[in-house]
Amino acid sequence: MCGVRSPVRCGEMKPSAPAVSIIVLSYNRAAYLRVALDSVATQTDRSYEVVIADDCSPDPAVDGVLKDYASRFEHFVYERPERNVGVVANLRRAIDLASGRHITILCDDDALEPGYIARMRETLDADPSLAVAFCGVTIIDSDGTPDAKATRAFAELWGRDRLESGLVESTLTAALVTRSLQPAMGATFRRDAIAWNDFPDEAAGAWDLWLGYLAARDGRRCAYVDESLFRYRVHPGALTMRRDVRWHRGQVYIYARFLTDQRLASLQSIFRQRLARYHAELGMALLRQGEHAEARKVFRRGRKFGTSVKSRLGTSLSYLPTSISAGLFRVYDR
Repeated sequence: MCGVRSPVRCGEMKPSAPAVSIIVLSYNRAAYLRVALDSVATQTDRSYEVVIADDCSPDPAVDGVLKDYASRFEHFVYERPERNVGVVANLRRAIDLASGRHITILCDDDALEPGYIARMRETLDADPSLAVAFCGVTIIDSDGTPDAKATRAFAELWGRDRLESGLVESTLTAALVTRSLQPAMGATFRRDAIAWNDFPDEAAGAWDLWLGYLAARDGRRCAYVDESLFRYRVHPGALTMRRDVRWHRGQVYIYARFLTDQRLASLQSIFRQRLARYHAELGMALLRQGEHAEARKVFRRGRKFGTSVKSRLGTSLSYLPTSISAGLFRVYDR
């Protein structure tokens, strides 16, 4: 439990606002957090502030890291929260604290290359029509070692291997179809281009998909910088690796919302396919937790969007005793 603590603001803000607010999403990973903050400290462009969005980490080592680093930055904002509020509320709170005209979101297990802020700022400042600029990514492992094979696979999976530096043809396609635009992986947003107050808590673990939607839905443009300026860490504790219930619930909620937006009418068939998929994935995640009745409801709701071998198998598994289904999952995972 995180006890009630009075808000503390570290660092002294100068009257002139920084160009970029780097929001660091942090929770209970003190060692990785040091690496992330070290990467911020090495930026060649110093016109930025660091806004810490720690969601009441129970590990006191996180507080120690933040107090240690507060003196290393000219602009450093850290207000200790009184309780854990979840990633979306934590992000909204950090946006309220930020003063930069551009926003970068850095998760505590990732890192920036030294030229990241300079190139993102240069790209956004050169074209006021841009809502967001994003860049190439290097995949690193738990120890921070670059993984060339995984980096190539990442670029191919999200279509970044087909992008060149400059304007992207369709922000909507990049954000919601190919997902080339990954807000948590090397993206900087023009602050006034995003409706930050339209950020539902239900987005939860899929908050970055919703942020891409906010950048794209009103026809704003985006640009790609074909340089590897961001390091994305793949490790067992990452939410994107666990694909837990919160992550799948967020996907289901968001794609269901997309179906109600007439601006996205031409993409509805894609969203329905993804709703079928994520209902099946959510149902399986619930089965892993032993929530068989809830899983059956999810599989049933997903049928109107389509069925698959996974959804049919999951429905069958949901009628088995939890001890048997748990054993099957253990065998499958091995």
